[in-house]
Amino acid sequence: MRREVPVSMAADYGEVGIEAHRFGAYGIAPIRRDAERQLERRFREAIRKHAPSLHLSGAFPEVHMQELQSGNKRAKGAFSELKSFKDLDRFLRTLCSEIVRIVPFVIVVASHLNKSRESIQPSGDSPVELLRQALWTADVLMASHWYKRAGSHVLRVDRGDSFKLGKPPIELALDASHGLRLVSECTFELRDSSVDRLVQVADIAAYIGGRYMALKQEYQQVGAEWEESRRVRVGAELSSLLDMRMR
Repeated sequence: MRREVPVSMAADYGEVGIEAHRFGAYGIAPIRRDAERQLERRFREAIRKHAPSLHLSGAFPEVHMQELQSGNKRAKGAFSELKSFKDLDRFLRTLCSEIVRIVPFVIVVASHLNKSRESIQPSGDSPVELLRQALWTADVLMASHWYKRAGSHVLRVDRGDSFKLGKPPIELALDASHGLRLVSECTFELRDSSVDRLVQVADIAAYIGGRYMALKQEYQQVGAEWEESRRVRVGAELSSLLDMRMR
């Protein structure tokens, strides 16, 4: 008889890309509960290597991808030591390599948000549907990795996602209209991403996966060799470092 493996999961939603090449993406990150303190140490190790002044100050702020990708916000924020995109690239590579030592895989489900001038709401899968699909994938992967179903564990959702989901997460737990039985078994918790490293991992995964899909589509539509694009290649490499399962 296999021993029970206590597992936690976190989810975060993000929208990446511009205009016709914008994608919505939900990321899910699972972890053994007894490894969460180690995850914090992995974040601190990456910060020590690439932002030593920040490390010496004893401050270990949130890693938020939208803010890191903005040169202006990065220069004015806690990670001002990452002066160039090359510095940022090195930091993210180290961080992803550290994360995967604790978080065995991440799941990203992305959908093209094709907003036309005539429509107010963009087409594509809603955040709720993306979350359902990501949970379904998590169910399969966790069954093979830990012999446990995703639905039997707590799902920590970024507090900022509650309005995007259109209803409180507790109501999602009772909504089985799409026939995904694991959703009806999940226990949802709203968490502040600034103090929850696992939610930050889900944010990192959603941003990297969504941005990769957006850039790939952008290059394909203009007939460019997207495999040769440095930005697309970096996204693919970071996805690989995180052992990302993307749909």
